[in-house]
Amino acid sequence: LETMQWQQIWAGSPVLKLVPGHAGTYLAWLAGTVDQPALWYLGPEHDQARQVHLDNGIPSLQVDIRLPHFSRDHSRLFYWLKEPPAIPPQTETVIVWSWTDSLYQREPRMPRGLARPGGLAVYDTQQDRAWMVHDLTEETMQIGETSSWVLIKKRFKTDRFWDPSIGSSYLLVSLIDGKRIALPEAFSHYDASPQLSPDGRFVINYHPGD
Repeated sequence: LETMQWQQIWAGSPVLKLVPGHAGTYLAWLAGTVDQPALWYLGPEHDQARQVHLDNGIPSLQVDIRLPHFSRDHSRLFYWLKEPPAIPPQTETVIVWSWTDSLYQREPRMPRGLARPGGLAVYDTQQDRAWMVHDLTEETMQIGETSSWVLIKKRFKTDRFWDPSIGSSYLLVSLIDGKRIALPEAFSHYDASPQLSPDGRFVINYHPGD
């Protein structure tokens, strides 16, 4: 706006979502199709946009359509991954009976959802590399805004939420070297809701029974 000059930074497939950085000189966007979007990044250190590719992790995972976001200092760009849609199964015919029926009836069995949520990945804007923070067996709880930690938990393997002996395992993942730190057992109760402090030095947990 100061120079009233403009520059074309993209000419390609349709832009689905655009994410400007806090300072305005960083941009990220999802382009392509909703089913198979690609993540692109442009920062002050680059002359042209570059596509973000995962350096390690599960090759079959695709970029998700969920909105990416920058860390406060723009050193990291967080984005989501997903499993590719499965091939729809053939519709099956099942026998359904109720007490009001005198005969068996045949109804089509509808296929279930074709895609499952994936994991969290981070792109280091300074080192120009991207890596997976966690896969689809884990869940993002909190991303440190000013720290280098992500709080995650293992997904429940059962729906028996009434059993107090069943809990989630919470972990801290370092965004510097990928190191994982398991939180103590006191953080593994079903009702546990740990929170990462803004500076990343503490993890706070409160349980109503304590």
